[in-house]
Amino acid sequence: MMAQVWTVVFYQPAKCQNYTTPSIKTRNIELKVIDKFCYLGSVHSSSTTVDDDISSRLSKANVAFGKLSKSLWRKHGISIATRMAVYRAVVLTSLSCSCEWWTLYCRHIRRLYQFRMRCLRKLAHIKWQEHITEY
Repeated sequence: MMAQVWTVVFYQPAKCQNYTTPSIKTRNIELKVIDKFCYLGSVHSSSTTVDDDISSRLSKANVAFGKLSKSLWRKHGISIATRMAVYRAVVLTSLSCSCEWWTLYCRHIRRLYQFRMRCLRKLAHIKWQEHITEY
């Protein structure tokens, strides 16, 4: 019995070239070409932007934060240090997993900063109206 072997090929053209769909055959069977797929939690696509991967990571971190809402963030008897330790271990880990290859632009940094501040405000029971501008 032969085991199936899956091959993942990343084909990203240079910025000055147009994208052309590759034709890859193995054992006279042409492999299906897809535009986007998830591999080990990261979203890979034929475009060179990381917007889909950042959105996916933000939603996963938001789910992780939301699941801890009733049991940890809304409890008043738990110290801020304990909340921060859980926040770093669970939420930030799920957000920053495989982020080493991201090329971040200002819009990405702004989205990540907004998510982080929203989480920290909920964690510390600070309302968004109590905002102090930075100079």
